[in-house]
Amino acid sequence: MNSIQLPFPTKMRLFYYYVCLVCSNYAAYGNGALPLSAGANNTGLAGAGIAQPLEATGANLNPALLGYLDNQVSISVGVAHQNQKANTSHSNLVAGTPLPPQTGAQRNGISNIFPAFAGVAYHVHPEWSVGVSLSGGGGRTKYNSSLISPVIKTSTKFESEVMLAPLSLAWKPKSEQSYGLSLIIGRSSLVTNFTLPNGMNSKGKNKTDTIYGLGGRIGGLWDVAKFLTLGATFTTPIYFQKYHKYNDLIKHRFVVPMRVGMGTSWHLSSCTDVLVDAEGYFWGKTKGTGDSPAKGGLGWKNTYAVKLGINHHINPEWTMRMGYSYNQTPVPRNEVLFSSFSPALAIITNSLAAGASYQVSQSFSLNLNALYGFKNKIRDNGTGVLKGKAKGVTLSSQVTLVMFGFTYLY
Repeated sequence: MNSIQLPFPTKMRLFYYYVCLVCSNYAAYGNGALPLSAGANNTGLAGAGIAQPLEATGANLNPALLGYLDNQVSISVGVAHQNQKANTSHSNLVAGTPLPPQTGAQRNGISNIFPAFAGVAYHVHPEWSVGVSLSGGGGRTKYNSSLISPVIKTSTKFESEVMLAPLSLAWKPKSEQSYGLSLIIGRSSLVTNFTLPNGMNSKGKNKTDTIYGLGGRIGGLWDVAKFLTLGATFTTPIYFQKYHKYNDLIKHRFVVPMRVGMGTSWHLSSCTDVLVDAEGYFWGKTKGTGDSPAKGGLGWKNTYAVKLGINHHINPEWTMRMGYSYNQTPVPRNEVLFSSFSPALAIITNSLAAGASYQVSQSFSLNLNALYGFKNKIRDNGTGVLKGKAKGVTLSSQVTLVMFGFTYLY
């Protein structure tokens, strides 16, 4: 059992554990639902690609893309470096108690996450294609000290990983259109040392708990003119089981929220495509993320993202790409504290990306892509469930992602 080293009022103790419980319940919600990309080449376009067939991992975004791809295998691995901090030193969280406040920002001690993508596309018939894709990542947060006060000795680690595997089928009835359908199988794992509201250890403390989920995705792709391709995609909520080992700590099931997206690919020439995507994320409609902290949720709001990309073939061997994305943060300005254990991506708004591919042979190509999520900071305005106590709490993060991969045509 973790202990508090300095006596303080029962009301403050309950408040502290309440904060810990809410943060731990929903830190995993960003994983798998806040992706920077759907694959290596998609990373170089800042995530744009709903209407642009790039590689077999495209089914992570729009299953209709499979109808436009050759038989292929695409695999990529990478590293995401996160610089994430939470600062409560300018708040009133310990006002009226004998506890000293924190004197500065607490940095997430886990700096690197290792995402990976893989995909296979295969034409079983001139009109029909099948594919299997994998996308994986996670949110790993570990503070060296309590966010409330340095004298509180309690748990500060929450690590969750999510893998989504769409099993996809695409139908291309005409050369200028394709339709796709995916069954999404999800897997999530969790390790934490968070305690229960009464201060006792959870029965799952520091043990890995694995759960599975199901969802679906549909998509379409249409060449409406020689210079323009349109794409659309819709992903249902992905419903997971409840955690087993941590069911005394986490009461609600994990749900990845519904997503909708529209995309365009403007073919400026035979060598250059300009991509424009818009996506919506329904955090506010999802149980847990959309619930108020007073009801044990995060109070997150629905958000949208706009992504722009340029894909240019310099010559038969080299392809260059670059992109920009704007993503609204779902974290409300009046409930900042409750998202302190959420993934760093939750508050990234502006990102720039670039990448290149090299055609080694007719059937084999290599690619290297990178994305930089600019530092963003949000501050609690003190109007939330904790009233003025949380005013001044800040969260900040910056993310750099580098992906390396290959595509093999067979």
